Amino acid sequence: MQTLDRSYDELDISSFKFWTHTPRKRDEIFGALRAARPVSWHRPVEDGGGNRADTGGFWAVTSHRHVREAYLMPEVLLSGNGVFYEDVPEEANVGMSFIAMDAPRHTQLRKLVSQAFTPRRVADLEDSARVHARAIVDRMIDEGPGDFVTQASAPMPTEVMADLIGIDTRDERRWFSEKADDFANWNEPAKLARYGVDHPGLVMVQTIIDMRAAFKELADDRRKHRRRDFISDLVEARVDGQSLTDDEIGNFLCLMVVAGTDTTKQTMSHAMQGLTAVPESKQALLDDFESAGPSAVEEMIRWSSVGMGFRRTAARDLELGGQRILEGEKVVLFIISANRDEAVFDDPWRFDVRRPNVNRHIAMGVGPHHCLGSALAKMELRVFFGELLSRVPDIEAGEPVYAIGNHMHSVRTLPCHF
Repeated sequence: MQTLDRSYDELDISSFKFWTHTPRKRDEIFGALRAARPVSWHRPVEDGGGNRADTGGFWAVTSHRHVREAYLMPEVLLSGNGVFYEDVPEEANVGMSFIAMDAPRHTQLRKLVSQAFTPRRVADLEDSARVHARAIVDRMIDEGPGDFVTQASAPMPTEVMADLIGIDTRDERRWFSEKADDFANWNEPAKLARYGVDHPGLVMVQTIIDMRAAFKELADDRRKHRRRDFISDLVEARVDGQSLTDDEIGNFLCLMVVAGTDTTKQTMSHAMQGLTAVPESKQALLDDFESAGPSAVEEMIRWSSVGMGFRRTAARDLELGGQRILEGEKVVLFIISANRDEAVFDDPWRFDVRRPNVNRHIAMGVGPHHCLGSALAKMELRVFFGELLSRVPDIEAGEPVYAIGNHMHSVRTLPCHF
């Protein structure tokens, strides 16, 4: 691999300390990069254990324009070498299934998984989503004010995704939800202690091993007892005439559980903060949810930007944002920065459910790596907040406690009052 003698940027976005700052504080630094050098070279990332990789630096892409441009060149900026900000064990990337693949395999497997998210299937889930939303709000009212994450944003997507995949018992649903949180927030220091490991990447590996073993049992059951769920679909699926292996089925389902529960969970928590911070936006929903709801859901997704960044690897030399990127170099697309780009979103830190160009956000990716579950997530947000605001219109959020990590924009706890 060719190398150039270049200096690391003076602004720090790769130290563990940077990721302990508040989201607003971090965006001051991202904003300076967006304005002056939207594609910039940075030192290797430092993980929660204080370790830095010795594999060279990475390119940070921070502007909306250039993140979008990078997404739309999947044949040049590859996902198959890993999608995480730092180096992680290979098993962790395998657990990301087709997200960490390139064409043609990415195309084949994505087409297969897309069957879980057809418009008809999402529509069929809406009735059960309403039942879950109603039950969750019932419990909130019965229990009184508490932690919004525990009471609402964790259980809602867990129940819906479990219905889709085919996870039955409440204990199983709770177990998978906890595993999804561990996987998504793998580089949070508390996770190392929980799993008794000395490297954050090993947290990911263990959660994948645990979930894959559980899904193998479920797949074995569906081979004997066919049901109307996605596990059964995967057991019977064929790609190029071949059945999926147990590991491939497990990886698919690991990805669906993580992407389908933790991302929506975090979006709900951030959205509750936004509605509290901007009473006019909340009032617009109270006045006419049917009219304001669709753009409000898009704003919830933009404002949250839960998946903060994804890595690519250059397949050949290229130029992006006036910078020469060499074959083999890492390129990180900072979605959370792109969705705060002042050149695209007026007053980007304002939670505005009437934002005119909100559909330009890229929180769910662009092109062939656009999120397959976007319609399902939007349906859940619309159904839940429609139920919540109609019955608990005075609910407000307190100060959040954020998880520390550089991959997911996660809220640990969020007190709510009503």
